[in-house]
Amino acid sequence: MDLYHSWFYEYILNTPYFLWTVVIFVFGFNFLGPVLVWFVMNSKSIPLLHRIGKEKNTKKANNAQSE
Repeated sequence: MDLYHSWFYEYILNTPYFLWTVVIFVFGFNFLGPVLVWFVMNSKSIPLLHRIGKEKNTKKANNAQSE
């Protein structure tokens, strides 16, 4: 299979928007990775995940009360 002349490579993988998406994802992970590790090492809950958990518990409680 000739990857470099395939439609997928020429029109998807070798486009500026795809390459910039990969660059931004890697940069974001490199920036946020140490912050996430710091939260885990200090046994603190991650604020975003904590908020999502609260919303799920609230919905469960509301559903239980309405039944």
